[in-house]
Amino acid sequence: MWGFVIALQFLTRLTINPNIEVTEKGLGKSIAFFPVIGCVLGCILIVANIFLSRVLFLSPLTVNLLLIIILIWLTGGLHLDGLADTIDGLSGAKEKEKILSIMRDSCVGVMGVLSLICLLGMKVCFLGEIQPEFKNQALLLMPLMGRWGIVIACCLGPYARD
Repeated sequence: MWGFVIALQFLTRLTINPNIEVTEKGLGKSIAFFPVIGCVLGCILIVANIFLSRVLFLSPLTVNLLLIIILIWLTGGLHLDGLADTIDGLSGAKEKEKILSIMRDSCVGVMGVLSLICLLGMKVCFLGEIQPEFKNQALLLMPLMGRWGIVIACCLGPYARD
């Protein structure tokens, strides 16, 4: 159960127990729950989609934009920060140590900002391309598969600082 709570609090802004002590070992064990957290996020997006489109009768473009904003708020933009840092690092240097140094910098560079604008614009556009009858399934799978990707990367990928 603690693995679920640790994963929820690590991947989202949702807090169940603010006093929980997170160790490296505990965080490692919580990785198994990352896809479950993705499923929780997907279910929240489905409820939001139904409310925004069928209760408030907002336009599809407005609904798509609000769904992306809700997901960003729920996750605290953690993945967006990582993307911006990665793009800044890769576009600003060629040597590994310099790339990692740029990625650690708390300031976001121009390339990082541009990557975020492009990504968020594509997300809104691609949501609009999904047939309405499949939208809820896509909203469930989007965060679920994203968190599966984290699990796969953690298990199979090399640690960047090694």
